[in-house]
Amino acid sequence: MDTGTIQSCHIVIDKVGKYFANENGGLWALRDLSLCVRRGEFLCVVGPSGCGKTTLLSLVAGFDTPTEGQVYCSGQPVTGPGPDRGVIFQEDALFPWLSVAGNVCYALHRRGIPRRQATQQAMHFLELVGLQEFAAYFPGQLSGGMKQRAALARVLANRPQALLMDEPFGALDALSRMEMQQLLLTIWRELAPTILFVTHDVDEAIFLADRVYVMTARPGRICRQLQVPLPRPRTAEVLTSQGLMDIKHEVLNLLLEANAQAHSRQRIVNPL
Repeated sequence: MDTGTIQSCHIVIDKVGKYFANENGGLWALRDLSLCVRRGEFLCVVGPSGCGKTTLLSLVAGFDTPTEGQVYCSGQPVTGPGPDRGVIFQEDALFPWLSVAGNVCYALHRRGIPRRQATQQAMHFLELVGLQEFAAYFPGQLSGGMKQRAALARVLANRPQALLMDEPFGALDALSRMEMQQLLLTIWRELAPTILFVTHDVDEAIFLADRVYVMTARPGRICRQLQVPLPRPRTAEVLTSQGLMDIKHEVLNLLLEANAQAHSRQRIVNPL
C-alpha cells in the first residue's frame, strides 16, 4: 500500500503472508492479504473455519510475525504486542484465583496505577459492562456471558486505541451473544476505539460492522470488501431486515464459491 494509506489508516495489513513449517513440508495460512481499518471504524473479517482469521489477528496483535509483507498500526510497523492494542479471545482468559475486580485491577497495577485509584477505575469499567454488583465474585461463579464482560472490562481498563476480537462470543448461547453484541456496540459508541473483529458468523459480522472483509479458504486472502449501509444504532430488528438479508446473501455466495475453489484445488493436489 502507498505511504498515504499507511499513515491515514489506524491498522494496515500490507500484502501479508504467513507460512507454518511442519514435518510434512508446511503450509501457507495467509497469502498476499491486504486490508486497512480506519481510525474509529468497526470492521469485521468473516471467513470459513481454518482460513487464517486467528492468525491474522495474532499478527496485528504482535504475537507473531508475518513471513512476508508488513503490518502497521498508527503508521508504524508492528514489532510486538503493545498497550495500544487490546485483545479479546473466545476464551475469557481470566485469572481464576482473582475476583472480577481483582482481574481488572491487575491490568491497572501493571501500568503502575496506585491501588486506590486502580480500584476506582476498575469499578468504573465494571459498571460500563454491567458487572459492578459482581465485583467480589470469582470467574468460576460467573456465566459465560458474564466472564466475557469481565474480560472486556479488563481490556478496556488499559484504554487501548484498538480492540482486536477473536470470535469472542462464539461459545455463548444466542441470547447471551445478542446481549454482548449490543453491549459492544454501546461501548464502541461511547469510547470510540478502532475495532477489528473476526468471526465465522455472517449475521454477527453484518450486524456489528461498518465494513465486512470476506476471506477465502486457506491460504486466506481477501476476496471482497462490502460496505454495510444499515443505519445506527442497530437493534435486534436489524437481523431480520431486508438490508441485512441482501448483504448476507452476497457474503454467503462468496464463501460458498471460496470453499468450492478450495475443494477443487485439494482434488488436484491429492487426486484419488
